[in-house]
Amino acid sequence: MSNIEAFLKELEELLLNSACPASTYYYAIEPVLKEQEEELIEHGYSSINVDMFTGQEAILKINSAVNSGKAAEKFEMMVSALGGDKNFLSNYNNLLGNSKFRGDILSNKEGYVTKIKTRKLGLILIEMGGGRKKITDKIDYSVGFINVTSLNDEIQSGKPLLSVYTKNENDFKKIEKELTNCFVIEDKQITNKTIIDIIN
Repeated sequence: MSNIEAFLKELEELLLNSACPASTYYYAIEPVLKEQEEELIEHGYSSINVDMFTGQEAILKINSAVNSGKAAEKFEMMVSALGGDKNFLSNYNNLLGNSKFRGDILSNKEGYVTKIKTRKLGLILIEMGGGRKKITDKIDYSVGFINVTSLNDEIQSGKPLLSVYTKNENDFKKIEKELTNCFVIEDKQITNKTIIDIIN
């Protein structure tokens, strides 16, 4: 199984495990072309077709798009529109390059991940070459993070918080402590508040 196939399988499982109740409805709006914008502004937006379907129907539609290859086709169109290779999915190994070293950032205590300093993670990635400081900078696609622990995950001491691809082991050692400090681990899980506020 290729990395792309594994990712799509993982995505499918995530969608199935996170399926919304049948009472939840989703809305799909068809894309609006540039030449249609003025007409829509002038005559209102009633001419836009809106489809409504339940959470389970949404899962089926997503699975259909993934399994038929339409999702991959759209993804490659997006990559191409942004200046990337139009055959990215079939050629990603050559395009992204291969890092020389992979290391794990291990937890130094057990508990629950109650905070992740995502801005700091992003800044470290930029320093690794995986992002731009200025628009003319080249991105090194061989470096980056995978298998990043999620908020509220239970973690054991000595277990990976995330895995890192770097150019060499020395580069990994330079950022190892900084990356460890990006994760706050406490004894109790945090309580997620789905509803931020209620407006009467």
